This record gives sequence, C-alpha cells and structure tokens, in this order.
Amino acid sequence: MEQLKMLLGICAEVMDTTPEKIIGKERFRKTVVARQIYCYISRRFLNYNLGEIGKSINKDHTTVIHSTRFVANMLEMDDPIISIPYGKIMEKLKENNYTEIKLSIMVNDIINPNIIINDIQNRYDCIITPIY
Repeated sequence: MEQLKMLLGICAEVMDTTPEKIIGKERFRKTVVARQIYCYISRRFLNYNLGEIGKSINKDHTTVIHSTRFVANMLEMDDPIISIPYGKIMEKLKENNYTEIKLSIMVNDIINPNIIINDIQNRYDCIITPIY
C-alpha cells in the first residue's frame, strides 16, 4: 500500500491537484485524468488487484476496469491529454528509484505468475512489466 500512496502523491503533483480530490468525487478533467492514470499504473505496473485499487480511491472495481481500459486505449492512440501526464508520472516514478523490469514468464498450471511478480517487486522494490 506504500506504493499506492506514493503513486497517488505523484499523480496529484503532476496533475496539479491533491490526493484528497483524486480520492473524492471531484469531476474536473485534471482530477479525473489523474485518477484514471493512477488506476492504470496501479494495475499494470504495480500489479494490485481491482479491489485494492478501488478501495484506495473509494471507488468500485468497475471504475478501475474502465479507467485501465480507457488509459490503455488513449496511450495506444497517443492522445496528449493522457500520454503527456502519463509520461511525466512515469518519469517521477523512475526518479523515486523505482526501476522498471520487463519480465517474461511462461504461464503454466503449477506456478501463478502474479506470485512471482509480487515477490520480485517486494524484494527489489521495482516496477514489473509483464510481457505476454
């Protein structure tokens, strides 16, 4: 949960808002974008589950699903409303000594890849990007 608090602070700083507004019900564009990027990074790179992410911002897991898909689509289209703040947030994460590791895991019935990813993240204090 320490990672989520740090990410929330970085998202708020980059988007010129506050963590309280991101957690709250504010619907201004900068707050909504910060909330959506927070959900995307928490899910994709920090590997938290939908419930944990939703609980951290007082939202339902369906909000997290929508935010994750929305940000992924906007990044794919290189939409500047999402891609510019996303890039700044990722740079801030890297400045805070969070290195990104690209990890390829062969999925099988014996080992759950999420267990391996969580273990590596906790042990080395890094961000894991799964390659499928």
